Amino acid sequence: ARALVGVMHARAVPAGARLIEPGEPATALYWIAHGTVEVTRPGAAGGEAVALGELHGGAFFGEIALVGGTTRTARVTALTDAWLLDIPARAIATAATQHPQLAEVLARHARARLLANLTRTSELFRALADADRDALLARFQPALVAAGTQFITEGAANEHLWVVVAGRCEVRSTGAALAELLPGAAVGEISLVNGGPAVADVVATEPTVLLRLARGDLDDVAARHPALLAEVRRLVVARETANRALFQDASDLIV
Repeated sequence: ARALVGVMHARAVPAGARLIEPGEPATALYWIAHGTVEVTRPGAAGGEAVALGELHGGAFFGEIALVGGTTRTARVTALTDAWLLDIPARAIATAATQHPQLAEVLARHARARLLANLTRTSELFRALADADRDALLARFQPALVAAGTQFITEGAANEHLWVVVAGRCEVRSTGAALAELLPGAAVGEISLVNGGPAVADVVATEPTVLLRLARGDLDDVAARHPALLAEVRRLVVARETANRALFQDASDLIV
């Protein structure tokens, strides 16, 4: 706080004001001096927004996109009249070089918030009991990938379950786009469970933050939490059914 107090800019915001929108560049970190804000994430395919929680006086937000180098991943709206302290990203970068513990704190909070968001947005985590969810989350490792990075290759072995936590990815087969993966989506479970090669390419279409779980970690956790493996297998069946529908739709175009 001492390192940043000189660059903070205070401003009043009225209830209902949108403070951050998904897809915006990350230009600042925000500290709530007074008031309450709500954090939501747009639903898939224009569906209903997913509530991620409320933040009150003393909390800060905006660190995920700053730490991950991504665009904003959620919408933040003032629920009440509020006072915010804006801290420019460039000031944070300068302060972090002088005070390494600042970068460590932000990274730790970003990871904790990403994991908390996953429990609310990912189909895989929402269906698990608390013990199963906590055991699984503890094994995931973060990965930051640049736009254009292909982290699953069709026909090649895949040794991880991947979950998108920020950014966007695309599922492709023979160069054609099959689906878009938004935050909360899990991918790679088919080849991980079935032991076969990946059935499609998966490419980050913008700077993306991922969490990955190695096959050995999944097997270890699933041995002690059977409900976890059952849920992953359910996702496999659902994904295979969706894939068959996609390929069937494509075949209808061949005349």
